[in-house]
Amino acid sequence: MRSREEALQCNRIETAKGCFYRMMKDPIWGHLTMKWAVKVGVEAPIPFHYPEGLVERVTLAEFAEQEAHRLPIFLGASYIGISPKYSVLDPIPNGHLNFIISKSMLSGHVHSLNLQRWDAQEQVFQKIKQWN
Repeated sequence: MRSREEALQCNRIETAKGCFYRMMKDPIWGHLTMKWAVKVGVEAPIPFHYPEGLVERVTLAEFAEQEAHRLPIFLGASYIGISPKYSVLDPIPNGHLNFIISKSMLSGHVHSLNLQRWDAQEQVFQKIKQWN
């Protein structure tokens, strides 16, 4: 039998994965997978919970490659900004798609998962879809 704290932690983890589950059920975007950039030789964990098999750890070179079905995922975290920095994709090709997860690093609460597209003319990412 689990303690109350263990049960609450399990609930927080499953709640955090909720936006990923909703994305996976999306009839248009659900086929996509994600890649997270890691530095060679660094074994740091991915700083958010996700369904098994959805996010793959890759090198910075692989992360920057454009792929049709595996998109980069960034962490948009309160107080620390975007991780990794968008500059790893520099220059960002027009129309480039990526995911960004919005998470509070203080509470651990995951607000949303967003799919966005780079508009080179406007020099901004445009939100295409949001899963809460």
